[in-house]
Amino acid sequence: MTLPLIAYFTRSWRILLFILSLSGLVYIPLWWFIPESPRWLLTKGRVQEAEAIFQHAAKKNGVNPPMTLINELKRFSRRFSLSGSLFIGGGFLFFIRLIPSNLPTLSTLLVMIGKFCTTTAFSILYVYTIELYPTTIRNLSIGVSSMFSRLGSIISPYIFYLGIHHEFLPYILIGSSTVFSAILILFLPETLNVPLPETINQMQKIKGASCLSTRNLIS
Repeated sequence: MTLPLIAYFTRSWRILLFILSLSGLVYIPLWWFIPESPRWLLTKGRVQEAEAIFQHAAKKNGVNPPMTLINELKRFSRRFSLSGSLFIGGGFLFFIRLIPSNLPTLSTLLVMIGKFCTTTAFSILYVYTIELYPTTIRNLSIGVSSMFSRLGSIISPYIFYLGIHHEFLPYILIGSSTVFSAILILFLPETLNVPLPETINQMQKIKGASCLSTRNLIS
């Protein structure tokens, strides 16, 4: 918000860039005040430190979490959590067309629930994808996967132009594709309580679980 004001009094673009660069120095002291990322601590096996951060945050917000919060979170299957989130979110979007036009509030509620589920799936996706790829190609694979996801983001705005032909066509297309993705995820291997593969050969030895198998749903 202060950028236009600074630019108004600073006519030289070189000086303006220099001032903006100096603002980054303000963030250096935050190193000693902001706690480490719990996700990063978990990837490094520092579970107790991650739990302490969650417990501290819960105490600040007046919440009483379980004493073994991380252990409870680690019980749930990656594959079924991701697939379930996408399936529920896509299902809500797909059935919006069944809501009468005189109930716009209900339609908005379904859209928000669908968005919540897909956002949850997006958070799970990065954890699950990292555990699927072997160490030798993990960074490259994550980058390629992220690139293709951005292609989807580029195409998605044009999908809503289909509403010109039919009001609910965008919701049907997005909802059905999301449900289809949820079904395909069930054919991927489960990574819960499985050592991360180091090489491509180790990754190929991981048994892909059937969509009818639920033995790894809860450890």
